[in-house]
Amino acid sequence: MSAGTAGIEPRDGATLHARGVMCCQQGRLREGVRYFRQALEASPALWTAWCDLGSACGELGEHGSAVCAFDAAIALRPEDAGLHNSRGVALTRLKRRTEALASFERAIELSPSCERAWNNRAGVLIELQRHLEAVECAGCALSLRPDYPQAHNNQGSALNAQRKYEEALQCFDRAIALAPDFAAAWANRATALAGLKRLPEAVSSAEHAIAIAPGSVQAHLNRGVALADLYRHREALECFDWAIALDPHSLQGHINRGSALSYLQRHEEAIESFDRALQVDTGDAGALHNRALSRLLLGRLEQGWRDWEHRWASPDFEPARHSHLSRWNGPDSPPARRVLLWCEQGLGDTLHFCRYAPMVQALGVEVVLEVQAPLEPVLRTLQGVSQLVRQGEPPPACDAQIPLMSLPLALGTDLSTIPASIPYLHADPHRSGLWKQRLGARVAPSVGLVCSGGPAYRNDRSRSVPLRLFQPLFGAADFYLLQTEVRSSDEADLAASGIRDLRHELKDFRDTAALIGCLDLVISVDTAVAHLTGAMGRPVWILLPRVPDWRWMLDRDDSPWYPTASLFRQARAGDWSCVISSVVEALKSFRA
Repeated sequence: MSAGTAGIEPRDGATLHARGVMCCQQGRLREGVRYFRQALEASPALWTAWCDLGSACGELGEHGSAVCAFDAAIALRPEDAGLHNSRGVALTRLKRRTEALASFERAIELSPSCERAWNNRAGVLIELQRHLEAVECAGCALSLRPDYPQAHNNQGSALNAQRKYEEALQCFDRAIALAPDFAAAWANRATALAGLKRLPEAVSSAEHAIAIAPGSVQAHLNRGVALADLYRHREALECFDWAIALDPHSLQGHINRGSALSYLQRHEEAIESFDRALQVDTGDAGALHNRALSRLLLGRLEQGWRDWEHRWASPDFEPARHSHLSRWNGPDSPPARRVLLWCEQGLGDTLHFCRYAPMVQALGVEVVLEVQAPLEPVLRTLQGVSQLVRQGEPPPACDAQIPLMSLPLALGTDLSTIPASIPYLHADPHRSGLWKQRLGARVAPSVGLVCSGGPAYRNDRSRSVPLRLFQPLFGAADFYLLQTEVRSSDEADLAASGIRDLRHELKDFRDTAALIGCLDLVISVDTAVAHLTGAMGRPVWILLPRVPDWRWMLDRDDSPWYPTASLFRQARAGDWSCVISSVVEALKSFRA
């Protein structure tokens, strides 16, 4: 007999069921489950008891038992849309997403006006990364019930995943207007604000979510991401530690913690965090990609290249092209007469890795090289290429293919075997002659300058330097601007600097290469021009942020990839002043 219950225990199913309901209403879930099971022993066809048993098991976190209970209820009431919806919720919590989706779709088929099923289906579609469908599903729920905060939140989450942050923010604001204490909406709103670079607001929104729900893992994660974007990596690390304390199996918690540790130059610990993420999900592309970057940065190339191959599963990468062709994997691949090497990622990556084309040709393979259209003219000087094609144009018939950045793995590159035979790209002699005439006689050293890269690059704000900071250099040499785009914030400083602005004279990379061939030195942030100069075997000084791109590795002022490069590194994140001071001193020696 339970506490507060008098008399003899009932034996009929209806009474036992009623007692179970009363216990659950009073928060005594375990006791309620016991009564429901007794009720079903007495009356196995009592479908409402099966339904309430499933709900109670779900609240207790026993989702497998919940599914079994809902299955029994559905066997008795197969046309009940609510039961199919509840079964889908339990399956969602078990991460059995495909089955959950089928349950929600059956609920909608039985009752098209079931807004809960539409919204729950949207949630599963988000987890399956089918975001366009998720937006439509949440929209169907909202057409049935416009004041449905959870549907506004799901629609916003799907829009966030598509980087439609303005639209997403509107969805979260609507959800919060309807439910001011909706912690998940506040947390997701932080993601939208971070995407819009409204970072202090993002931190505040995540903190609001934490105030409502201190145990919200997502809120701690989102606060950490916003703080990391503000370069407050120590505080971000604390957020990720909180998230992991709340959920030791938080995949994103371990990945984000590793990223924060990387920015704090604690790379061994970062790799440990990525390893823990991979214990949660052995095939997670984000964890493998981030571990690849850390390993490559530390010079562990062989391990890094293997992890790097998982980049195609990451949403940050475009889908792999030319997949109709078999993959070429180096000397041990099946015989192939003609192999397509194809470009991926940025222009600098293509300039960096096109060096492998002669090595592939040396294996007795005819090489077709696909490159981005802006690079096509200058890459015509590369040896070992039988045919050059522009990205987007159909290549000739080939037997196999490999992306350029997979060649180091296929050809077994480690630190001791990096192919650094330069120059492997060359300037057009006629164009160089024209540039020499235009530059005229010179007394001071001639120096090309690139202070910023394309703003679309995800880490551009870390690599680009305001032009005004280069002012201490300008009296020591004749400077020529080698970039074709200038930030609006740099225009006034450019006009006052005395730098020769060649933006309108550099028509393509052939012009840039020809000009580089006439200069004494190039000073550049980490851009395609730095790679082009290194590939041409010309002196280049590359200015690097505190945490550089992996190819520049750590704690060295030279590059095994480009023998004529000198590296100037930040001592503190965001501080370019010490870098410029070092360049000033080096330029004095160079001039002498």
